[in-house]
Amino acid sequence: MRVVKVQHEGKLVDAEALDFKTDSSEPWTEYALSDGTTIRLRTFMVTAFRLINERGPDGSPIYLFQHQTIQNVQVGSHLTQEA
Repeated sequence: MRVVKVQHEGKLVDAEALDFKTDSSEPWTEYALSDGTTIRLRTFMVTAFRLINERGPDGSPIYLFQHQTIQNVQVGSHLTQEA
């Protein structure tokens, strides 16, 4: 078990750094905007932690995550201008 300090509710607390596997088939989420633009987003988890000695109101463990969001914007041709 690898214990680290993390911020939770304004204080530093102990947490276990958790290993995880990534499913390489994670899908993109697409949003079609009213101007014809398509926004594609995909989130990747970077780190995962389970807090030690901290519990939620129902007694379940509390998990914290760090993640990164990748974005792709496809602008409609009617919105582009010649440089």
